[in-house]
Amino acid sequence: MALKDIILGQFYTGKSIVHRCDPRSKIIASLFLMTALLAVNTAGSLILFSILVFSGIYFTNIPLSVFTKNLKPFLWFVLFTFMIHSFFTQGVVLLDFKIFSISKEGLENGTLFSARFALLILLTGLLTFTTSPLDLTDGLEKLLSPLKKIKLPVQEFVLMLTLTLRFIPILIAEVERLKNAQLSRGISLNVKLTQRVRNIGAMILPLVISSIQRAEELAIAMESRNYLAGIRRSSYRKLNFAIRDHLLVGLSVSLFTLQIFLTASS
Repeated sequence: MALKDIILGQFYTGKSIVHRCDPRSKIIASLFLMTALLAVNTAGSLILFSILVFSGIYFTNIPLSVFTKNLKPFLWFVLFTFMIHSFFTQGVVLLDFKIFSISKEGLENGTLFSARFALLILLTGLLTFTTSPLDLTDGLEKLLSPLKKIKLPVQEFVLMLTLTLRFIPILIAEVERLKNAQLSRGISLNVKLTQRVRNIGAMILPLVISSIQRAEELAIAMESRNYLAGIRRSSYRKLNFAIRDHLLVGLSVSLFTLQIFLTASS
């Protein structure tokens, strides 16, 4: 897998109904749905959330390949989760390999946990692909604004979170550029592990220097725009809840409540 395949933090411009939703409603809905998804413990609930997530992907008008590409870097973890549960869960043995065995309950748990993790990644993509960093910042700041009354640095926290998401694809592109530069100089990564570590170490220093330079440039740009931490600022963009936002939040809260009730009663 190439580093360029990692697209976490990118935003895809669009005019779909998901793009037009208020960022606050998407953040609230994502939190409730992710929490409910973590409590899923039956095949029926898993199918329901799968239908919900893929319906959301359909309404974004973003190609499904974009979401699967976002899932690709985590595929190894999904497979690892499936294998761990399949091989080490006690139950009715389906296949016996002497050293380990695969049970019926192991396959069920492996499928449940790995699919649940994959849906979490897709759900995260629904939020980040359809919400620009600026909208995400405004939405988070509005949602966390009550915490300002107890003197918590909400603006600084939201700024750091947004910059982190924004610079993930930039840093990945920088690593890819440094890797290609090293390869063009004849350094091979298809060698022994110790030599590979040394070759990768040659990219760390340039990456750190480049990151520091970008941070300095960003700080200068913010200072030139008279940005001051802790100062109350107004926004020229007003966030307003529409009917679709109330429906989205209502649906997510209802599914969350239903899933928690089903989990507690099972």
